[in-house]
Amino acid sequence: RPRLVSAHLSQASYRSKAAACGAAALRCKASIRSGSESLLGPTAIETNREDDNEVKTTKGDKMKGKRGNNEGSIYKRKNGLYSVQYMSQGKRKTLYAKTRTEANDKLIVALKARQDGMELPSEKMTVRVYAAQWLERVKLNRRHKTIVFYECNLRVHIIPALGHIRLVRLQAADLHAFYASLSKKKGLSPKSIQGIRATIRAMLQMAVREEVIVRNVASLVTSPKVEPREFPMISREQLKKFIDVCRHEPLEAIYVMALNTGARQAELLGMQWSRVDLDKGEMNITHQLERRTGQGYFLVEPKTRAGV
Repeated sequence: RPRLVSAHLSQASYRSKAAACGAAALRCKASIRSGSESLLGPTAIETNREDDNEVKTTKGDKMKGKRGNNEGSIYKRKNGLYSVQYMSQGKRKTLYAKTRTEANDKLIVALKARQDGMELPSEKMTVRVYAAQWLERVKLNRRHKTIVFYECNLRVHIIPALGHIRLVRLQAADLHAFYASLSKKKGLSPKSIQGIRATIRAMLQMAVREEVIVRNVASLVTSPKVEPREFPMISREQLKKFIDVCRHEPLEAIYVMALNTGARQAELLGMQWSRVDLDKGEMNITHQLERRTGQGYFLVEPKTRAGV
């Protein structure tokens, strides 16, 4: 028989019973979520579980991707572009990128520049502008012949095709198309294309060191393979006949030295008597003759020790 409850319960007793009922209701709800049968039915239980998981996953992703203070932020805009925001000198600055990877690269460069107390390079700088700056810098520690080589590649091939592209937006795909056009449209040899690639790679490598760009995209693109060339060899009979024809010629000594030593033309023209020992029949190649347009001729050291 149900126990009779007095109608004259004290207010404290009423609150205590209400709390007990509330706790029982919470235990019942927990039992429902754990999979026990209830008035809600199996379908309702499944739906509630999925909703809870979605909320937790979303919250977890946000917490995982959230950056700390002064670390900047990246978010996608409605127009499909990515916005990069960071604080510098007390001001909020914004950059834009087409892809998430590009946005992350820009944020890394911006934060590094802020840490070093440097001004972030302008995103509007084109390949043409930076190439001119780079060429002036490398003149301090490159040989004259190398500078001429760089300048020719830039003026004739690189700047006309890539000069209008912003340096930070230069992609590997741009270089792929550029090298293909050099081969198909201009008919350049693989060796010539390799030289142009070497110029671009050297330029972009300095841009990476100066933190103008994050990575050197030229290193991601391979150049055409250069097939080894086979040079014809002359026979002993032809060699003797050539020496006989050259006798008493003004350049006879040059021809004989070239045939007997295999030295390069510039090395032979730069040979000095102080480097020749007639008694021992030896000569020491330490310099070579170099012609500089508008400046004349100069004696310079070989590029590497292998040339000595």
